[in-house]
Amino acid sequence: MKNAIFLFLMLISATIVFGQKKELQSITENELKAHLQFLSSDLMQGRDYRTSGLQIAAEYLKSECLKIGLKPVSPNYAQPVKMKHIQFDTTKTMIILKKGDGTIAFKSSDIVTNSSSSKNDTLNAKIIFAGYGWINKDKGYNDLEGFDLKGKIVMIMTRNPELANEKSANQNESRSERRIKLENIFKAGALAVLLVADPMDTDKSSYNKLRQVFMNGIYQAEGQQGDSGIFAGNLLFSGIESANAILKETGKTLEQIQKEINNTMKPASLELQNISASIIISKKTETIITENVIGVVEGSDPVLKNECVVFTAHYDHLGVNAKGQVFNGADDNGSGTVALLEVAEAIMKMDKRTKRSIVFAWVTGEEKGMSGSYTYVEHPPFPIEKTLSNINLDMVGRSAKKIPKILMI
Repeated sequence: MKNAIFLFLMLISATIVFGQKKELQSITENELKAHLQFLSSDLMQGRDYRTSGLQIAAEYLKSECLKIGLKPVSPNYAQPVKMKHIQFDTTKTMIILKKGDGTIAFKSSDIVTNSSSSKNDTLNAKIIFAGYGWINKDKGYNDLEGFDLKGKIVMIMTRNPELANEKSANQNESRSERRIKLENIFKAGALAVLLVADPMDTDKSSYNKLRQVFMNGIYQAEGQQGDSGIFAGNLLFSGIESANAILKETGKTLEQIQKEINNTMKPASLELQNISASIIISKKTETIITENVIGVVEGSDPVLKNECVVFTAHYDHLGVNAKGQVFNGADDNGSGTVALLEVAEAIMKMDKRTKRSIVFAWVTGEEKGMSGSYTYVEHPPFPIEKTLSNINLDMVGRSAKKIPKILMI
């Protein structure tokens, strides 16, 4: 990896016209290695905001900026980044199934939902079971045909009947297939989608990972709008027990109905008549303060120095998992972080400065919805209209056996 970084830096150097050997000589393998070993060590705890390692990394970068001689754009090179962490409250979020007379037939907290806003909500609606939620026009298969989904809670399984009958090793539903299924249902006006893992699927890793993403909640920088970026609408993840409770009036389990669909290759969708759902969605919001680290090389031209080129690299990573495993992030994005330090040092050693200013920004919150980048764009040291380009270094620690000739020019 270190050789790849060194080569990458040489190429970057050439593009901004490092005309003298002394600037290139300031980029050394030992310095790259020293920076990277520290920033990706276990001490840094994966550089996640919940660890002290992220702040240690920020302090390290600020001390390096001072040593290099970059000009701070704010006190101590720090640009505060204020984030909201929106997560559903596991103790208060639940599904309640009610009979026609209003009595409670089933209640469970085994439900996960997306957290696109901090708003609490209660969804009350009839339920439609729509099989896989799958449409294949070529084969005349449509789980949604004949049903009015508007205002309903639609329960579907992961995958589709073709994948479920497939004997090949790769039986996972692709992200695009899942998105198409959900978009079709939400476009039809569904109030919510209740997603259940296909009972016959022996590899539920894809479903479990997505469920975990939603359990982790979303992060938004102050002023940032929009949903989680994964799915629009109320997407809920339900366990098999809740699914079977919903289907109880059919006298069949979800797995039994699934086998019928797979054997006949015909939909078995239906609207539940004797049961309705009340889904209580409760959210909790946490405020997080972290920071971008920004330094500037001021341009030499009295007019053009008010314009800039921005070099960026995110310095945060994924932290530590529940088992205590540290995600060190040497490549993602320790490599880009240290590469940026060396590029900044080399530019500061140039006898002749560039006419325009150069901004070096180590941004935070990339793993948390690009919060640091959003904050930079909203509060840039140079107006965006005066920013000519942004060169972002992310995961540059890659080795190539053969370098394309165009990169050698």
